[in-house]
Amino acid sequence: FFDPEKKVTVVYRQDRSFGYQQVFSGEALPSKSRHRRVLAIEPMTASANALNMGEKAGMLWLAPGKGWEGNLELMVR
Repeated sequence: FFDPEKKVTVVYRQDRSFGYQQVFSGEALPSKSRHRRVLAIEPMTASANALNMGEKAGMLWLAPGKGWEGNLELMVR
């Protein structure tokens, strides 16, 4: 993402461990003055409806005592 006024670039990267992303832009907020002032990126290992869809939606089940790892980067230049 690039802000030409402030000359700032934001770079977001995530590895393949995260198969999905959910992005919230603030467009649904009732106050128009807050539209497009917020951008939230949520890395996800499964789709938003994974609890209902199971493994075909990327649902990952961990056995007790087992772990999971993923990497992401957020850089501001």
